[in-house]
Amino acid sequence: MDYKKKIGEMLAFIMKRDQLNQEQIASVLDVSQNRISKYLNAKELPSFEIIIKIAKSAGVKLDELTEDHSFSQPFTQKIENSRNVIAPIQSSGDIYVNTTVNRQYKYMYQEGDLTEEQAANLHRLVDEIIDLEQTIKKKPRSYGAVWGALKKHFKVTYYRKIRTEDYPRAEAYFKQWIGRLKRQKSYPKKDEDEFRKKRYTAIYAATKGQLGWSREQLHDYVFAEYGVTSLTELSVESLQTLYDRIFSKKARATKAGKLDGPVRK
Repeated sequence: MDYKKKIGEMLAFIMKRDQLNQEQIASVLDVSQNRISKYLNAKELPSFEIIIKIAKSAGVKLDELTEDHSFSQPFTQKIENSRNVIAPIQSSGDIYVNTTVNRQYKYMYQEGDLTEEQAANLHRLVDEIIDLEQTIKKKPRSYGAVWGALKKHFKVTYYRKIRTEDYPRAEAYFKQWIGRLKRQKSYPKKDEDEFRKKRYTAIYAATKGQLGWSREQLHDYVFAEYGVTSLTELSVESLQTLYDRIFSKKARATKAGKLDGPVRK
């Protein structure tokens, strides 16, 4: 039996039943969206822990994975007069999972939740953390682990449920994580040149294309903020701070529908 295909079908069934996209089911299972894609396409077999979570969400016992079922209909009946999920129990050596079949994980935006812009910024920071983790550590943290840490820190089940007023704290949480990684002795200096080149290109493109600044105006801004006349004189940390500020200005200008010149102190 092709277990990868079987589990992929089960996962697809859950997503269709609960109207979840890959990002949302990844958050539920605490794995990366890339892993979800691999599971759905039968390219990777989940860990035993994840298989249990999938079985629990589908409302099946583990030994049903070895049977010839089509994952298009629920396997268990609805638990009448019950709104709670019953924890897994042991019975005759099998693991049974009882749950209501109409449980929903679909995210619905509510006033006060993170905005699309804030969510996008957090995704960018997570991408940077993952790049650093994979570069520096022998056992890097996964996307699911990074998002899971944020959810645990803010005591939410889905990151978009962080309140918009708490966004600065969420951003600071990830930036501190990035800072800790960059201070490690294993942080490769050779990657700094590539990092700088990417930041130079992005900053010049954003200031000229979206903010309408000349090169001279950008250098004036850098001098006012950091006391240097060129991007190349900035430390890695200052360059990243400048990058964040420029793209924050870009986002505000785009939202306001107008472009402002640099603010000088």
